[in-house]
Amino acid sequence: MLKILIVIAPLFLIIFGAAAVQRFKKTDEHWSEVLNGFALHVGLPALIFAALSRADFSFAEEKGLIAANSLFLIGGFVVAFILGKILRLKPSALRTFFICLVFAN
Repeated sequence: MLKILIVIAPLFLIIFGAAAVQRFKKTDEHWSEVLNGFALHVGLPALIFAALSRADFSFAEEKGLIAANSLFLIGGFVVAFILGKILRLKPSALRTFFICLVFAN
């Protein structure tokens, strides 16, 4: 748990720093947006990449999980396609339905 906190601490320091600076009216809202945007669009992807690059991963050990996830995704696409055709959704609504059903978050 401590490793996770140490990894994400810089990101939250940037966000809280921007909030504190704005709270004391030392800058306008633009700087807060810039710092929060940096934390979200640069800092978070960099932290995710750094964490994944250090992770131990073996296809041989994870083949069951990979197969189950692949089957779930393919099944989700099939279900979304069939339901979309039954409900006669427009192509744009069908694409949105695909994304929402398969990638729930």
